[in-house]
Amino acid sequence: MREQVDWNLATWEGNRRRQHQDFLALSFREKLRIIEQLGEVADVFAACRRARGLPVSDRIRIGPHDEGRRLRE
Repeated sequence: MREQVDWNLATWEGNRRRQHQDFLALSFREKLRIIEQLGEVADVFAACRRARGLPVSDRIRIGPHDEGRRLRE
């Protein structure tokens, strides 16, 4: 017998919703570990851009009306 396919996951919105649900189901410790790993990945990408002489932003956007804040000096 064939399994039913959840076509909602085949859309951008459906996939995003599923990722949010998966993240919400994690413990605080697991969420913190993942966020720290994402920061490490961002650092690697920034180092690669700097090595190629490309600009790197040290700012993050907190909200749609925020000017951003400095992460590192």
